[in-house]
Amino acid sequence: MLQRFFSSLYWKISAIFLLLLLVIGALYAYLTLYAVEAYVQEATQKVSAPLAARIVEKVTMIQEGEVNEEVAEEVFLNAAMLNPGIEIYLLDPQGDVLASSTERSKVRRARIDLTPIHTFLEVDGGRYITGDDPQNLDAQKVFSAAPVVIDDVLQGYVYVILRGAEYDSALSMLQDSYILRYGRNLLLISLVAAVVLGLIVIYLLTGKLRRIRSAVEAFEQGEFDSQIAVNSNDELDQLASAFNRMAKTTQKNVEEIKRSDALRRELVANVSHDLRTPLSSIRGYVDTLLLKDNDLDPPTRRDHLTIIQRAVEKLTRLVGQLFELSKLDARQNQPQHEPFAINELVHDVVQKFEPLAAQRGINLSMGSPQRAVLIEGDVAMIERAVENLIDNALRYTPERGRVLVSAEQQDRFACVSISDDGPGIPADEAANIFDRFYRVDKSRSAASEGAGLGLAITRKIVEAHGGSVSVESEIGVGSTFTIKLPLDKTPDLAGPHEILTAA
Repeated sequence: MLQRFFSSLYWKISAIFLLLLLVIGALYAYLTLYAVEAYVQEATQKVSAPLAARIVEKVTMIQEGEVNEEVAEEVFLNAAMLNPGIEIYLLDPQGDVLASSTERSKVRRARIDLTPIHTFLEVDGGRYITGDDPQNLDAQKVFSAAPVVIDDVLQGYVYVILRGAEYDSALSMLQDSYILRYGRNLLLISLVAAVVLGLIVIYLLTGKLRRIRSAVEAFEQGEFDSQIAVNSNDELDQLASAFNRMAKTTQKNVEEIKRSDALRRELVANVSHDLRTPLSSIRGYVDTLLLKDNDLDPPTRRDHLTIIQRAVEKLTRLVGQLFELSKLDARQNQPQHEPFAINELVHDVVQKFEPLAAQRGINLSMGSPQRAVLIEGDVAMIERAVENLIDNALRYTPERGRVLVSAEQQDRFACVSISDDGPGIPADEAANIFDRFYRVDKSRSAASEGAGLGLAITRKIVEAHGGSVSVESEIGVGSTFTIKLPLDKTPDLAGPHEILTAA
């Protein structure tokens, strides 16, 4: 549990933040001390740059390569009284140390590099320059230097270390001073405050990740309606928005799968029922013919065979519809597009159904458009869709009823409408009638001999042509089915209606 707790993203980010803060704090303290030290040295050199030249102007400590011991001793003593932190060295023209204000035993360099001295003299002390520290083989210190020239002859150099060994001791003491301790404590307090505030900010920032994680875990447990609150448009909220969209899509798909599963179970029940009835009828009459063949008169035998023939036709029609719908689902029946006048096609279909309508006592008629309505599509498939709708209207229209068919252009669409005087469709079931094997049992199944596949086939055909099919119905008044097909473009079979919801 503890390992999991410290392996969380919050603690990883916090540890990295703390480490960076400590490194930055230490680096800041080091750079601050270094900058202060460098600034003090630079300021000291600029202020004291003329010191060596003033000493040379007042006294002559070197003459003809020899050191005037008395004069040098007096200068060293006065300098020590005025500024104990400086060290004065007398150098010959080659940089060898001839004398110094410090004990000879403390001088560890016998020769001083003259390059920094020459640079110092060239810029007249106007630039920060360090030179060799005679008392330390590895150290560089700020200095002041001036040449000793007598009668235009270089006698040597006065080399003044502006921050000598005594100053180093004073600096060590200063580092333990109250001011530095106060600054150090202030830095530590600032770091602690930054750590606390940083952890709080990180906690707030990672709170979105925790909410996303909780939503994902709930989603994993099957709560597909999990949503994450989005308050801004940063990267985490964009991720949350993407998750919300995914969750909604998944929820929709799950609901569709549940619905498809329910339709699949209904499919099995409907197919079993639609197959069982004609099969039972066929079997019963075949058994009768086999058992009583010698006892049946020709009219009775013919009646039995006629019933068997009708049952076989019903089975054939059901199997054919299932086969046709499966090919449409698999996109095996692709429309072969060609231009034709859809109003002429509809007129031919109406004429084909006129004998059946007359036989049932139904008035089947078609309105005449003002001009031809041209579309591109598969003539046979469109004819099949129109036939299904007209057959459906005749099946549910009562005797002395009326079925009106029209084909006309509306905007950029060809519209085919079939209106009947049937019992109508309940509003809550109208959206489902185009699903395979769906029938409105309460009002229409009694008169229906179909299997509930005609409208599903019609919708699949129309959608394969880039169109749509809809229904408007009112209980006790009738229904109007409308097919809308585009006039001027070839439909895309891979469009949004490519897959029909499976039963």
